[in-house]
Amino acid sequence: MVLENAGYIDPEKIDDYIARNGYKALLIVLNEMTPSGVTHRITESELRGRGGGGYPTGLKWARCPRPGRCEICGLQRRRGRPGAFMDRSVMEGDRIASSKA
Repeated sequence: MVLENAGYIDPEKIDDYIARNGYKALLIVLNEMTPSGVTHRITESELRGRGGGGYPTGLKWARCPRPGRCEICGLQRRRGRPGAFMDRSVMEGDRIASSKA
């Protein structure tokens, strides 16, 4: 399931990403929602982090001191063990956009 969309886009071609509804959720967030509304929607979705603990993303975002100013991705990539690329294929070859966000 994690890699079901891998291989459908060339990560170096933005048009491939847009053709698969990339940025659709971002446009909704930027044009139609408030930061607290986004956090509420993420909490309702029960989205969890991809780390070993699967921490609820909505809870993490709700603790952000300045809503709308928290980092969304990239922590696992930096924090991982040297040579471990467990999320690389997902971040580079899978569309991250979601109709639930």
